[in-house]
Amino acid sequence: MAKSARASASSKKKSAARSGIATVLCATDLSTSSQHALATAAEIAEAFDAKLVLAHVVELWDSRYDFLVKDLTKRLTEEALERVAQELKHLGKTESVPVEVVIKKGHASTELLKIVKATKADLVVAGSHSKGALDRILLGSVAERLLHASPVSVLISRPGAHADIKRIVAAVDGSATAQSGLDLAVELARREKLDGVTVVNTYEVPTGYLEAGMNYETARDRMKAIHESDLAKALGKRKKDAVKLDVHVEEGPTAETIVKFAQQEDADLIVIGTHGHTALTSFFLGSVAQKVVRASPISVLAVKSAQHRMSILEWLDLA
Repeated sequence: MAKSARASASSKKKSAARSGIATVLCATDLSTSSQHALATAAEIAEAFDAKLVLAHVVELWDSRYDFLVKDLTKRLTEEALERVAQELKHLGKTESVPVEVVIKKGHASTELLKIVKATKADLVVAGSHSKGALDRILLGSVAERLLHASPVSVLISRPGAHADIKRIVAAVDGSATAQSGLDLAVELARREKLDGVTVVNTYEVPTGYLEAGMNYETARDRMKAIHESDLAKALGKRKKDAVKLDVHVEEGPTAETIVKFAQQEDADLIVIGTHGHTALTSFFLGSVAQKVVRASPISVLAVKSAQHRMSILEWLDLA
């Protein structure tokens, strides 16, 4: 290997290590929605100088058809390289990221979880099959299980969403996982050369304000002031970030309000933590993340906590 090539590879490894994303795994079922997921995965892999792994699981298989695997691997490799080349041009880069194709036989979600562990993926990207309301409720069994059981963060790509990530909304609640989600959103925005990240926190006026001698407006204003103050403290140390944060506090049911706000902002991606129960919200963010993914016509990145990653990896060791 030439000296410049070694230096470039070393630089990419250091860049990936700093970002926390060295390998992006894109799960594909060869559908149209998977093409959109591949475009998103390629964009993120290029942005983070990460390896791109394209994984497909054949659920029904006859060993007599094994010869088809070679052709399928060739096709998927060509598609992945084409997407990477497009994102390379889009980001103005001159060196591409490595691409690997993995094809397995078996139950889709089970094999994909094994591939996540085997490839040491840091992020899983999966597509949903439709942008219809019913599909958003059901989501899809494979994507649903990945969302719950993946030891790493999962991005659910919506076919109706924009392929390019130009505007990011990060939902925060003051928890450590929400902060990790915001870290990732900020780093992605920096690498994509975006103007900033829009941060949203939500609140609801609790029942009992009348009994406390308040009218609705007074209770609402006090709740909003509390959330704004707590959010300002939580984000105070980020004032030196190169990426600008546009902070909003919105009233309403958490998941519904996040999705509505992101749509109003014309966001291409919602970033949300999967755990967190703090004074900033009366909801367990894990359930909120699931509701957001199901309800959103916009792609959603659900960021997993370090504790979740370790517990799932231990479970996979026993499986």
